[in-house]
Amino acid sequence: MKKKLLILALLLIPSFSFAASIFSPDGAGTTVANFLKFGAGARAIGMGNANTAVLANSADSIYWNPAAISVLKKMDATLMYSSYWMDMSYSWVAFAMPTQAGTFGIAVQYFNWGSIDETDGAGGFTGAKFSGYDLAVYLSYANKYMFDDDSVIRYGANFKIISSKLISTAFGAAVDAGTIYTLKDQLTSFGFSFHNLGTPMRYDVESEPLPFDFKIGASRIFFDNLLVAADLVFPSDNSIFPAFGAQYGLDVMQDGKIFFRAGYDMRSDAPGFTGFNAGFGAKFKDFEFDYAFSPYGDLGTAHRVSIGIKFGEELVEPVRSAAAPAKKPQTTPLVRTTALTSEQQGIEQTPQPQQPVQMQQTQQPSAVAAASQPDAVQNGQQQQKKKVVVLPFISSDIPASELTVYAQMFIKAFSQDNTKYTIIDKTSASDIENVLNNNAGLISAFAKTGADIVIVCKVIKDKANGMLNFEFSFYSKDLSVKTRTITSKDSFRDAQTKLGEFAAALAK
Repeated sequence: MKKKLLILALLLIPSFSFAASIFSPDGAGTTVANFLKFGAGARAIGMGNANTAVLANSADSIYWNPAAISVLKKMDATLMYSSYWMDMSYSWVAFAMPTQAGTFGIAVQYFNWGSIDETDGAGGFTGAKFSGYDLAVYLSYANKYMFDDDSVIRYGANFKIISSKLISTAFGAAVDAGTIYTLKDQLTSFGFSFHNLGTPMRYDVESEPLPFDFKIGASRIFFDNLLVAADLVFPSDNSIFPAFGAQYGLDVMQDGKIFFRAGYDMRSDAPGFTGFNAGFGAKFKDFEFDYAFSPYGDLGTAHRVSIGIKFGEELVEPVRSAAAPAKKPQTTPLVRTTALTSEQQGIEQTPQPQQPVQMQQTQQPSAVAAASQPDAVQNGQQQQKKKVVVLPFISSDIPASELTVYAQMFIKAFSQDNTKYTIIDKTSASDIENVLNNNAGLISAFAKTGADIVIVCKVIKDKANGMLNFEFSFYSKDLSVKTRTITSKDSFRDAQTKLGEFAAALAK
């Protein structure tokens, strides 16, 4: 705990002190390149621009807090277009790529001033027109550090080159940086960041500062599908103001969700009704669409549309293990045979060709042993990899978000260096009940997926002892089921270690 507090203090105090030293409530109109304040991504803008502590799983986080892109597991590309009043327009394009060495990103922010009437020295129109633009190119890096209690601190930074042209052209350079600390519950986060710390922009003979700001924020997920976030913003060219917003997600189909968003940003840059933001979004597998609108008082309303796509292989992180793990016990390869006893196999086998399939449980407090893996080896010859479906983990007393984390831990470890099995797409959550209740549902699951093995895991929390029981059931095409129970402490770290060891034993 002392180590975490020290890290937070070292990162927060200097940045806060610097922001306080330059803060000026009378600074309106004293900065240039104000397109840097326009935001990125309709999702975040629809939430009132309160995104300093939000782990959005999007390359758009490059703009809000570069530390957040460290949550990505796949490459992500996003594009946003916004129409403004008259013929002005604003665009944002971003790409982020996670690697074992951290997450790297690049983004381009562009504002088109449209066609502008030229005036002479007396203010009269000359009849000629000219156009202008603002441009910023971001290069980003982020990484994370996980503490022993499963809390995580994420950190990241941007370096950007800025260009602005009206009649003359100006150039500048700046950096952004931020951190996000997530509690061990993986639901609550605190973040802070600063933006546009850099060189002044020089137009002809005059130099003007960039719109520096410093932000602190917090976010929390409630009821598995409600995200609430709040920021406090310290700008160099305006008064301190808060921003807050919320997002509600609703499952509408397998791999499909819709989102509703609203928020309020109390920055006062324009006369009239401003600050309110709202929007909606839809996500299907790795594709996402978002829309947001923001009234700007007497100036009009801005409409923003974003699309995003994730692609490539999912990053598999190394499974964390204890400092001095016990020697791994010998495991017996599992084959399609009834010759091995349940004690020899480390599981319980219950062939049920005609009766409804029921969950089985065997309590084995010993170290991880091999579980049900029929046809892994036959006559001493290695066979083609078997197809495995891992259904979503289920529980009656654990939130879905926590179950998702456990499932990802198991799947990542199981996929790594697996010489016998390959994971294919999961079936819908509704099929879990079918698998557990009747043979017809089990047969349907095999037919829909083409799997050789279906894995179901029920997680039971022992609150009295602070333990978790992972009851795995391995269903085969012959309608038999073999079970194995893994026990860990009620801790993400210990669960990751135990599930990782178990998955590694299965994969060998």
